[in-house]
Amino acid sequence: MNGGKAVRIFLVAVLMAVLVTGAAWGDGVKVFSDVEPGVWYEQPVAEMKAKGIIKGATNEAGEEVFSPDKPMTVQEAIVFLGRLLNWDSSSTQVPITFLNRDKVADWAKGYMTAAINKGVISGADLYAEPAQPAKRYEIAIFAVKALGLDDEARGRSGMMLDFADADEIPLRAVGYVDVADEEGILSGYGGKFYPNESITRAQMAAVLARLDEKIDVARDNVVKAEFIGLSSYERALTVKKADGEFEKYFLSDDALIFRDNNKIALDQLKPLEPIALTLNAAGEAGYIEVIDAEELAQEQEYTVKGTLTAVDVAGSGISIEKEGGQEVTYDVGDEVEILLDYKSAELVDLVAGQPVEVTVEKGLVTQILAESIEETVEGTAVKVDFGVETSIVINTEDGAEQSYVVADNVDIDGDADSLRDIITGQQVELELKNKKVVNIDVTNMEEEVEGVVQKIVLAADPEIVVKVDGQERSFAFADDAVMEKSGKDISIEDLKVGDYVELEVIGSVITSMEVTAKIVADYLIGEIENVNRSAEVIILKNSNRPIYLNDDTEIIKFGSDVSLRHLDPGDEIIAVGRLNSGILEATTIVVISATE
Repeated sequence: MNGGKAVRIFLVAVLMAVLVTGAAWGDGVKVFSDVEPGVWYEQPVAEMKAKGIIKGATNEAGEEVFSPDKPMTVQEAIVFLGRLLNWDSSSTQVPITFLNRDKVADWAKGYMTAAINKGVISGADLYAEPAQPAKRYEIAIFAVKALGLDDEARGRSGMMLDFADADEIPLRAVGYVDVADEEGILSGYGGKFYPNESITRAQMAAVLARLDEKIDVARDNVVKAEFIGLSSYERALTVKKADGEFEKYFLSDDALIFRDNNKIALDQLKPLEPIALTLNAAGEAGYIEVIDAEELAQEQEYTVKGTLTAVDVAGSGISIEKEGGQEVTYDVGDEVEILLDYKSAELVDLVAGQPVEVTVEKGLVTQILAESIEETVEGTAVKVDFGVETSIVINTEDGAEQSYVVADNVDIDGDADSLRDIITGQQVELELKNKKVVNIDVTNMEEEVEGVVQKIVLAADPEIVVKVDGQERSFAFADDAVMEKSGKDISIEDLKVGDYVELEVIGSVITSMEVTAKIVADYLIGEIENVNRSAEVIILKNSNRPIYLNDDTEIIKFGSDVSLRHLDPGDEIIAVGRLNSGILEATTIVVISATE
């Protein structure tokens, strides 16, 4: 399912709303007062500062400084590593196995304790002086252990390293230096490793940044998204997050942005370029880096809660209205796990309206947890359609005609034993589960009506129209309908327009019909003025309403059936029938006095 067109239209609107005016943030901005713009360590220092891994100090002039060339102490290095790896630093009881535990500064005890408990500090390192500068080989050991590559390093302890000063590397550190070099965490320069030199704070920042690329630590203050645009007048940028939502972030005063390890102006960002934003304590973007699309895709694992609005089985896609009201569309992976009411299901089992919780990984839906929707609908049965997909059509309480698909295992209750027993006019209550009828409760709405037959339809399924209380109603016949006239069984062929009938019906289906001798119809009484036998028309004196006769008109004169030629001017009659546009269409004429 492709919602690309709608997304593109929305992006155009967003881009128009966040047009860049040309300002270039970052010019002249310093991470720390002693970190000059453009130096090789500017980016790792900026990144680690923004992520809260490294911190500076305030000098006598009130400036925040980092002291990049100052040697990093053992305990400082461990604190930085602990922050990077999100270690628990709540325990401050440094184990007695660490010989110089009493020399550990209070601010470092939590992370030093964690490092010892995790085995990052072990063996000969348990004798280290915490406040002394950390040697480069020590940092290699700490970093490799922190990565979980301790066994790999141990296995390389007897290797001959390709450094001119390899003989200066302590034997216990050889494997760790080799792994650190191979992983690109800490390498030498000029053909040497300089194992016993202290590592500077700037170099440590670079080590931390390289480690950060290799570890999988979730950071609440890092957002990976697609860049949409930025607004210079309010110092903000808009991004499209992994879950499809658009969000605006304000920029900190010292915000910096990097692409391919080079600092660039913010207005050089390209629409839809993948970026990682690091937010400060105020929620402002302080560090922005252009990342690989693959890195963004790998980070795009999230859950979405909402309501299904569409399911495209053929295209393997779904649309969801999220809890905030935004509608989003996702492609469904081939290996998707679907649970409907905690039972395994298929995409075809899902329907619009179901509450869902969806897991998305790398842009594809990998899991769908759906909940069935149940509803009840009441109305009057119109018909059951036994087509390719069985359905029942009803007139709902609001007067609308609706069709509902019937489940294969539907239950029928009440005044019907099967779908074939449901007839027009019965009251039905439908229980629907996921838009399919799973139960039908049928109630016969029995009614006694009486009226005059207005129309007879002789067909495979015969019907009659009867005027009941001034309203015309159509009725079909049940297969076992009983029809009688004067105590005798009749068929529909024996009915005549104008017959007075008493009906027992269920909905609009006749189960019993009695044709009575009671005359209830429009009528005229008067003396015949003229008889037009060829046109079969009678005119009464003092009446402007003609009386039309036809071959079925019954004429009764003194108890006998007679023909039109037996009527003469001067005869007084009662003409019974149906008035139509001022004309009486006679069904019966009774002569009450004659001229003869």
